[in-house]
Amino acid sequence: MTYFIAEICSNHLNDFNRCKKLIDKAKEIGCHAVKFQLFKADKLFSKEILLKSAGHKNIKKLELSRKLLPKLSMYAKRKKIDFGCTPFDIDSLRFLKKYLNFFKIGSYELLRKDLFLECLRFKKKIIFSTGMGSKKEIFDILNLFKSKKFSNFAILRCVSSYPTNIEKTNLKSIKTLRNILEKKFKNKNIQVGWSDHSKNEGVILKSIYKYNA
Repeated sequence: MTYFIAEICSNHLNDFNRCKKLIDKAKEIGCHAVKFQLFKADKLFSKEILLKSAGHKNIKKLELSRKLLPKLSMYAKRKKIDFGCTPFDIDSLRFLKKYLNFFKIGSYELLRKDLFLECLRFKKKIIFSTGMGSKKEIFDILNLFKSKKFSNFAILRCVSSYPTNIEKTNLKSIKTLRNILEKKFKNKNIQVGWSDHSKNEGVILKSIYKYNA
């Protein structure tokens, strides 16, 4: 059965009632999990970017308040939907550990071995994306997991453009990733999925029915 995650991202606006409505809607449409993001703008971007970039000057408003995390986790549990979050720094990761069913790591963090190693300490499921990762960067993470005898993870193929042009989705690469995992993690049945940035539901359907995402 395909496992669906609703990306709530920063659409929460730090409003708990809005968060609850988003979780309710995710549950209503059949999702199995919701995912938020936890970051601090001043740790994610340089001071120069935050001061000079028009596209980043309001990024601080998109931060998720830590005060909401325990309530969100509890509400998701009550709704019987899994709760995940993307940490962007070690401090956020450590704060999140007791509230999550899984960690989600974005493809632009594949070079952050420290982040992955810290995730491994808490023995929770890790889901990571590959959109911005090179073949070497992806293999480095897989080799790290193998060296730690860790197989409780899933890997998502994605294209990091927003929205993704349907002609650039290259869903066949899901099969490529699965073949790599079958060789590297024999008999572990690692899940391979699709992180969708397109605006075409046919892409999702094809990822499921043709490539078993």
